[in-house]
Amino acid sequence: MFDFYEKRRMKQWLYSWPSLLVLLIISGFLIHGVWEVYQQERQTRVNKNQRLAHLEELEDRKEALEEEIARLGTARGVEEEIRQKFEVAKAGEAVIVIVEQPLKDLNTESVIEESFLSRFFGGVIFWR
Repeated sequence: MFDFYEKRRMKQWLYSWPSLLVLLIISGFLIHGVWEVYQQERQTRVNKNQRLAHLEELEDRKEALEEEIARLGTARGVEEEIRQKFEVAKAGEAVIVIVEQPLKDLNTESVIEESFLSRFFGGVIFWR
């Protein structure tokens, strides 16, 4: 019988407002800690994805630079680079420079447009 009353008293104490309030406060602290860990994990995941994307860009650049180094490792590649940078030619070669013809200057005074009102009333000319 004593055990029954002891259990009943324990239940009354656990379900009382002060004990529930203490449990709620403890739960709040635990939830707050879990939330902070979750936010850190989420930020870490975002940073990881950014770093992986940056790593891929760097690997692509590395491959391009290795191809460029391999091209410049040959005599032909060095010659192409020199010709491109300094616009030079070997002895006995001729260089042709193509220059585009400049556009004709459009003189604003030469373009005259007569409006409807000027034709109707005569003599008034609008310049562009």
